[in-house]
Amino acid sequence: MHGEYFINTAYPENHQSFKPVLKAIDTSLKVFHTQFPRYSFPYKHFTIFNGLEEGGMEFPGMANNAAVSGEEMEKWTGVKMDDFQASLGGTIHEMCHMYFPFMMGIHEKKYAWMDEGMASFTSWFLHEDFEFNFDQSYLGSQIVVPVMVPSYILQYSGINSYVVASYSYFSLHQLLGKDLFSKCLKTYMNTWKYKHPAPYDFMFIFNEVSGKDLNWFWKRWYFDWVYMDIGIKSFKNNVLTVENLGGRPLAFTIKVNYADETSSLEEVNPVVWKDESVYNKKIESKKEIISIQLKIPTDGDAVKDNNILTIKR
Repeated sequence: MHGEYFINTAYPENHQSFKPVLKAIDTSLKVFHTQFPRYSFPYKHFTIFNGLEEGGMEFPGMANNAAVSGEEMEKWTGVKMDDFQASLGGTIHEMCHMYFPFMMGIHEKKYAWMDEGMASFTSWFLHEDFEFNFDQSYLGSQIVVPVMVPSYILQYSGINSYVVASYSYFSLHQLLGKDLFSKCLKTYMNTWKYKHPAPYDFMFIFNEVSGKDLNWFWKRWYFDWVYMDIGIKSFKNNVLTVENLGGRPLAFTIKVNYADETSSLEEVNPVVWKDESVYNKKIESKKEIISIQLKIPTDGDAVKDNNILTIKR
């Protein structure tokens, strides 16, 4: 790890989250330095305290975390986890705010997606292999306006700030690959820390450092009135046809399930949506295919019913 940090939890000593949260802070620091954003944590002293019944809130050098047990998380998500795993997501989210907005100086009230989206995206680097089952049909609703609409204007801006933005960063990461994405992000952070970057500063840096014209990507994720929905259109002659119904260039994975109870996974780069709304993939296997599924992390898709195709036997 880069540097030494003095970390604290301000919980009653006999509280069930006292030790799990301390461990979650340590784990979060390791993720920040090795996975995302791969940048030194900006506060040498950091404390998490328990001051709310639910949710959390960031402050410079500290954060509030609601106490949540593994049992409570299981009731909400349907996924079995221990107390440490239950506290980890909230901990890493609030700690990520030490970068975004605090170190960067982002205008959170106007562009909340530039910090809440980054904090939500961080959780995807925890490598917890959980299969959530969320209904996110609201992603196809007209309450979800273009991301660039200022956050303080709309009642439902949190959908863009947390959910849509985090998926945009995931898709950008898959589009560029880990190393190039990290190079772009580090340049953005070094160039604009303490300087209050606007969305265009973020976009221009990524265009310049990547050497790619990403304007098509920015347009569809942040400016267009589109939504998140891909679906299986057909499977004929071993060719799977996937349609981008919502218009946003989502990264996704094709999972093929076989009769022998094995499966294969193939990640699909969102660049396939640059010029097309339909993606064709030839699937060849000597094994009998029983179903094909499109996997989008944490069910980030407005219509889930069209993400799985069962093959008639």
